[in-house]
Amino acid sequence: MHLNLDQSPFFRALGLAWRPDIDAFAFSPQIHQTQDNFTKRKVLSQAAQLFDPLGWLSPITIRAKIFVQELWALGFDWDEPLSGSLSSRWIEFLQDLQGISAITIPRWIGSSSASLGIEIHGFADASQSALGAVIYARTYINTHEVRVSLVCAKTKVAPLKKVTIPRLELCAANLLVRLMRHMEKTPDFENTPVYLWTDFTVALAWIKSHPLRCKEFVRNRVTEIQEFARARWYHISGPENPADLASCGASPEQLQKSELWTFGPS
Repeated sequence: MHLNLDQSPFFRALGLAWRPDIDAFAFSPQIHQTQDNFTKRKVLSQAAQLFDPLGWLSPITIRAKIFVQELWALGFDWDEPLSGSLSSRWIEFLQDLQGISAITIPRWIGSSSASLGIEIHGFADASQSALGAVIYARTYINTHEVRVSLVCAKTKVAPLKKVTIPRLELCAANLLVRLMRHMEKTPDFENTPVYLWTDFTVALAWIKSHPLRCKEFVRNRVTEIQEFARARWYHISGPENPADLASCGASPEQLQKSELWTFGPS
């Protein structure tokens, strides 16, 4: 849904707006844009100005994180001007960022004293560039209606040191479990069933195996994942995995049109 925040009643704090007329959160870019003299310091400062505490814009913000990591890998000093091609890429990102005003996230997840129950579903995915984790609440409003809502998400850039895709997928699963541990502290989610999903069968096999059978890198992460004993792990196909958007990145226009990101897989 496209919203014009200048023409609709809303309450705004730190770039995040609440639209009471549709009971949804919306975003407005607060980044001060300049067209010259981009440096690593300025890029990092601008990237940090995008306020997204629950990770709803993770497919967008991961693009900025990947760009900053690239500047570190290229060895730029803090105040060294970027090359023309890098500056153009960052300007393009800032221009794309204006499109986040079209993105809305429903506030209400459907939970109430009358609802019949709630489930938590989390998804993990990795690419060579980043790890992504996203969590949804699946609420049974009544016997005929089920509501699926985006709760939170988190991304992390992949290590600069070469890591295989299976190991990155396992790291993404570990990231998802850590995000789940934060979310389970919320009273509404303390005793809810938890279902976690990955589209990589090798990582799933590791998660379901005994840690002592694995090498140290895998063993440490499998141990932490298995310590979150309330979760059940399952396989999902790649095209249905919403965490793919978080690990690969997306433009505001793509995210605004993506029902997969907002409401999870069908």
